[in-house]
Amino acid sequence: MWWSIQGWWAFHRTAVIGLLVAVLIGVGVVWATGQFSSTQAATGQITGFGTSMGRRPQAIALIRVDGRQAEVGDPRDSRCRIGSEIALERRRSLIGQRYAVAQVPEPCRA
Repeated sequence: MWWSIQGWWAFHRTAVIGLLVAVLIGVGVVWATGQFSSTQAATGQITGFGTSMGRRPQAIALIRVDGRQAEVGDPRDSRCRIGSEIALERRRSLIGQRYAVAQVPEPCRA
């Protein structure tokens, strides 16, 4: 029995260690970006609209919240104009605060 476990470990050692490293990196990234952190309500003001730069360009809203500039995904609300207030969700993480449009039917107020 002992020799079969030792033989299995000798054969699969690199794969098991690689899998453990990959899992630890994945857990670290999720923890650092705050994907499972609690959300807090926030309110911002829309300062402009644009398109994100990257592999998949998408519409974004530029907002001013908590005294700083941030970007959120397109609010998809016809009442959203430059200068409108917008309801947001704030997530805290190790790399800073992240904002998203609140999941409410009408996030923008004129």
